[in-house]
Amino acid sequence: MAAVMAQAIYIDDEAIQQEQEKMASIESENKGLRELLKISGIPFPATATSEEEASPKNEPDSTCTSTPKE
Repeated sequence: MAAVMAQAIYIDDEAIQQEQEKMASIESENKGLRELLKISGIPFPATATSEEEASPKNEPDSTCTSTPKE
């Protein structure tokens, strides 16, 4: 049973390491592509951070149809 658990941990650690390497590669590629866009003068939209995406925006809801009382 201990050998099975050890193997599972090893496999999980390998998967995590591969995911981290892939993420680092993608981030590096993204940075390079953004630099090329900047050099070319093509505008690109600013990206929101994960915190900004997770929090609700302070914009009025378009479905709200309240009217002021006279």
